[in-house]
Amino acid sequence: MTLDVKIKIGPAGWSYDDWRGIVYPEPKPKNFCESAFLAVFFNTIEINSTFYRVPEKRFTERWVKNIEFNPNFKYTVKLHQQYTHKRAGFSTRDIAVFRSAVDIIYDNQRLGALLIQFPWSFKKNDDSLDYIKKLTDAFSPYPCVVEVRHGDWIDPDILADFKQKNIGFANIDQPVIGKSVPLTKHVTSNVSYFRLHGRNYQNWFKQGASSAARYDYLYNDTELASWVNNIHELAENSLETYIVFNNHFRGQAIVNSFQLISKLTNERQNVPSQLLSTYPQLLPISRKKNGFQQSLF
Repeated sequence: MTLDVKIKIGPAGWSYDDWRGIVYPEPKPKNFCESAFLAVFFNTIEINSTFYRVPEKRFTERWVKNIEFNPNFKYTVKLHQQYTHKRAGFSTRDIAVFRSAVDIIYDNQRLGALLIQFPWSFKKNDDSLDYIKKLTDAFSPYPCVVEVRHGDWIDPDILADFKQKNIGFANIDQPVIGKSVPLTKHVTSNVSYFRLHGRNYQNWFKQGASSAARYDYLYNDTELASWVNNIHELAENSLETYIVFNNHFRGQAIVNSFQLISKLTNERQNVPSQLLSTYPQLLPISRKKNGFQQSLF
């Protein structure tokens, strides 16, 4: 069976140097487009470059054009860090500039969610709740999903408040250290969201550890299988369900995306040959053992 169009699985980001020759062919063919390549296989990508740079309209226009061949594809967009990590010094003009670019994705019906990711240090209190409301109001009518990492946020009253305001709650898988949020399966809006960071306990809070080191983790078959029922449950209680793999080191997010789709559909996948060469554990779910066959939408 094919993947339910309500369930969208894919990676966080698409531009990583260590994906060359693993996820993408090396050398890349002329006019090769990374996001279009991924949209052959997956129905979502979380755009994380917007966390570091406010996008220009010419980029969001291109992103929409790149995936227009896949009618089931939607992006999720990560909100810029000035709103979530600095939390000061932005104006209504700043919001308007960010919106003017993301509106292109939204107006083309390609925006699945605006991801508002806060750090572990963002604790639950009245000021924090007021701030979340301020942000989600500012970016309405985008479907907003909030990611918090401190365990104090797992509170029935908070979840009820999110549900009343139609604010999505990002269920995250991360190393559970101290008061960190464990993996949950909450649905508080029309959009349900799983964000999977890996379980690299050694480097997660290690001072000086690079992003690649923190997200260097490949989920195993047992871990992936344990989520299948939860994903179906989320899909039954929301209009769209997003499962985003952020364990991007050396393309592991792509490997796990293929594996999870195969588990949900009981179908072999069109795995790129260069990925099979690096990760032969994909052979049992690959349609072609020694080549690349493009999916058709």
